[in-house]
Amino acid sequence: MLRISKRLGSALHAVYLAGFLLNVSYALLLYIQSSYLETFLSGELIGIIYSLGALACIIGLLFLPSALKRHGQLYLTRGFIALVFASIVGLAFSSTVYFAAFFFILYFTFELLLYVALDIYLEHLSSVGETGNIRGHYLTIVSAAVALTPFLVGKLVSVVGFKPIFIVSALFVIPMLFVITRHVPTIPLKKLRVYSPITGLRKAWGNRNVLCIVSTYFLLQFFYSWMVIYTPIYLHTVMQMPWSDIGIVFTIMLLPFVLFQLPLGKVADKRTGEKEILMTGLVIMACATGALTFLNGTSVALWAVALFLTRTGASFVEIMNETYFFKHVRDTDADVISFYRIMSPLAYIVGPLVATVLLFLLPMQYLFLILGCGILLGLYPAYTLEDTL
Repeated sequence: MLRISKRLGSALHAVYLAGFLLNVSYALLLYIQSSYLETFLSGELIGIIYSLGALACIIGLLFLPSALKRHGQLYLTRGFIALVFASIVGLAFSSTVYFAAFFFILYFTFELLLYVALDIYLEHLSSVGETGNIRGHYLTIVSAAVALTPFLVGKLVSVVGFKPIFIVSALFVIPMLFVITRHVPTIPLKKLRVYSPITGLRKAWGNRNVLCIVSTYFLLQFFYSWMVIYTPIYLHTVMQMPWSDIGIVFTIMLLPFVLFQLPLGKVADKRTGEKEILMTGLVIMACATGALTFLNGTSVALWAVALFLTRTGASFVEIMNETYFFKHVRDTDADVISFYRIMSPLAYIVGPLVATVLLFLLPMQYLFLILGCGILLGLYPAYTLEDTL
């Protein structure tokens, strides 16, 4: 980290800080969003709201390149920050399902666009030889933000309810305006070639390695779409686990992102290729997720260990996806980056809709078994990747 900081100065640290602030805000809401929406409509229909939000994300990503070309990176990033803040506050004070759905879709959309904006900044400050190291530091920092909050959220929900947590989440977004404006250099428009994600699809289609890593990224996001939406509902509503215990379980569950991603990023840069680590992560993630179907009872220790293993695999897959992909693109490839990031909302369209149908046919616990089997599909594209070493 010291070597990187000397070369890149404060700009890279500012992006790290902005990512940390955004992820604290994000993490405060991550595992209570679906339960909050459940106060307005039934759990079986929540997936539809997520899918609508994901569809709005895709529309936003389609318009992002032309907006970048017209307004520039800094102007849009400020706007995204303001809209994320407004949407969280709107969610906190929603009184009907229509307002809650509207502000959730708004939040879901501009939060993703803000992540894409930070991605472009980070890629602009990265070099190929240090991509895994830089991405490892970034993911470790933002993962620490996510991992530290569930315990606090679990305690607070039991005492104060949902609304104050939304307000605190919104307040963490505000300092990002200062950080981005004062400490991150504007990317010159001449260095930011902008195209639509459709152009990115065409370029990826001609690059087998990029297409394969995009495929595994889609599977990872599909995994997140089911786990983020349905795990809190399953534990709290079906298994009757109190929020205070859920907070402990989720805090332990998220530790792999803090523990493993930085060292694995360095290993991928210096010692071995990404393919082997990626495949190992997929196997761990698939087996651990499928096993959740057969867990009985509400033991905090048992669920913490089981979910820890699911995220151990996911942390392997995530850092290898990020490292491999960003070794094969430049900051000027806004079209390919947008295509890559569009996999997240696409997964959040497909995933919840598939789950919604399955929930009318099967008990919720069988979602985990089906998901574990589906993750194994990622082994083929992972195996066909060419290692970068």
